[in-house]
Amino acid sequence: MAAINAIDAPLELSTDGVSWKTLVCLTSTGTNMSRDVTRTETFCGISVSLGNLQVTVPFAAICETAPTASQVTYKDMLGWMNNGTLLYWRIYNGASGANFFTSGTAYVTTLDQVSDAGSTINFSGQLDMTGTLDITW
Repeated sequence: MAAINAIDAPLELSTDGVSWKTLVCLTSTGTNMSRDVTRTETFCGISVSLGNLQVTVPFAAICETAPTASQVTYKDMLGWMNNGTLLYWRIYNGASGANFFTSGTAYVTTLDQVSDAGSTINFSGQLDMTGTLDITW
C-alpha cells in the first residue's frame, strides 16, 4: 500500500474552472460533509429522510511576501469573500492510480487573519459548497 501525501493533494481554486491555482503556503485543508436527518417513528417502524449534502472546505495558510502567479493569496481570498465570488475548488492527486478527487463550487464564507507576536501572519477560513459534490476522477 502506498499512502497519498497531503502535499500531493493540495486545495486548488479557480474562478473559471479552467485555470487552477494552489493556496499559498497551505498548512491544512480538508472536507467536512454532513446531511440533516429526520427520523419519524411510525407504527410501521422508523422512517428516515435525508436532507441535502452540506460540504465545507476549511483551510489555513501563511501569508507570503513573494507569491508566484500560480498561487492564491490572502488578498485574492479577501477580494473573493468581499465580492461574493463563486469559486471552483478541488482537492485531488493527479498521479495514476491515486483515485483521490473531490471538487465543487463554493463561496468563501469565513476568513480570519491572525498576527501573533513572534510568528508569521496566518489566515484561515472556510468555503461553503453550492451544488453537487463531484467525486469522479
